Amino acid sequence: MSDSGLVRATESLAQLARRVESLQARCAAELAARSRRAEGDDLARKHGFASPERLIAQATGRRYSDAARLVAVGEATAKRASFTGESLPARRPRLAAALGVGAICVDAAELIRRFLDGIAPRADRDLLDAAEELLVDRAPLVGVDGLVRLVKELEA
Repeated sequence: MSDSGLVRATESLAQLARRVESLQARCAAELAARSRRAEGDDLARKHGFASPERLIAQATGRRYSDAARLVAVGEATAKRASFTGESLPARRPRLAAALGVGAICVDAAELIRRFLDGIAPRADRDLLDAAEELLVDRAPLVGVDGLVRLVKELEA
């Protein structure tokens, strides 16, 4: 394989991995929702696990913290329903869109989600939307490490 072919293959595999992570986050959120039902209808417990995160960790072969991250990102980026059953957008719509197309990884999405959820109670809605837009737009360019620095600057 040529040098440029190897780079293209690596980039393609990374894109595929981000899309798979996006699907895992969606499944994790739904699994968590179905595990919060009444005692006898708890999906995780039906399968012998104390929590949905434990089931996900076992299924993926990863750590509990990785499973919890998938659930948190999945819940923040999932469409919601109103009390009347009407479809509502995700809590973090820009984050959901970027994650869905594989523009960002779950680690970056979790960093953005955690920051936005942390400032939401004290931030103006327009500023919160602007921060989400900025972070989601910059994430593919700066990566997770650059995103950490950007979040610190925004917090200051």
